[in-house]
Amino acid sequence: MTARVHAARHGDRLLGRTLCGLAAALLADEAAKVTCKKCRRILDRSPDRRAPVTIEEAAREILHVIGGPPVQPYPSLTPEIWRAMRCRLYVARREAGESRGERGATCFCDFCLIDASNARAKANWETEQQWRPHQRHAHPFGSVSAALELLARGGGSSVRSSQGSMQARCEETARLGTQVQTTRRHDREDLAIRRVTYATDVDRAIARAYALPADRRGLTLAQCRALLLASVASDAPTLEEQAEALGVSERIVRAVVRHGRRQVTIELAVSGYIPEPRARSGLLAAIERRRREIGEVAA
Repeated sequence: MTARVHAARHGDRLLGRTLCGLAAALLADEAAKVTCKKCRRILDRSPDRRAPVTIEEAAREILHVIGGPPVQPYPSLTPEIWRAMRCRLYVARREAGESRGERGATCFCDFCLIDASNARAKANWETEQQWRPHQRHAHPFGSVSAALELLARGGGSSVRSSQGSMQARCEETARLGTQVQTTRRHDREDLAIRRVTYATDVDRAIARAYALPADRRGLTLAQCRALLLASVASDAPTLEEQAEALGVSERIVRAVVRHGRRQVTIELAVSGYIPEPRARSGLLAAIERRRREIGEVAA
């Protein structure tokens, strides 16, 4: 009677353990040589025993990565769709300072429904691409102060002019009598553009933090924004000087800055711009509520 040849457990070949539970059994060096029926059934059910990837499958995967998520295009804007777009009214009210934040800036018009569907498709696509071999930092900023400092320093709002580099290139071409070529990477976003994007998103978080008049304590949005950015600037005036310039008390200045930092921290933590604060900050419940609000809007 011929002894059955078994398959070894993953990583246990030296210990003589088999898939069917036996010990010190005859182990196969290749899966095709396994004669034990129980080991064979386990091998056949294993997710590792998949069919080899074909050229067509590889080409579809590459096109999926390059082409991006499958998004749904907007329909042609008609008078009927325009009248049904309640979202434009929410945006107008928010810009006028009249919004109470009950619905955000979305409604159930065709455009908002397509935005929600595309947001899910983009999120799924981003999740699928996490295996790609590229470096991704966990968060653009290490703290809310670092995010605010970007705006306090100018926020990258002015992209570097290309006039200087063009002039230097012309001078180099004339000196060498040849063509000078520069290489530009197209597989990553330009640093200046990325900084402008970060600054815009942080500025939106500040605007949302002071959306309600009660949050501004009688000040304008621009004044609240200036106070918040001054809290991270090393050369900013003192609280007493700022309060005197605005004609308010130091207590109001502290309250405005404290409220702004709290709300901006929540917004940036939800968006992934900064890591979540520690539990002792008391903001984790508010961050989770904000995530649910965004999820309900996108759903």
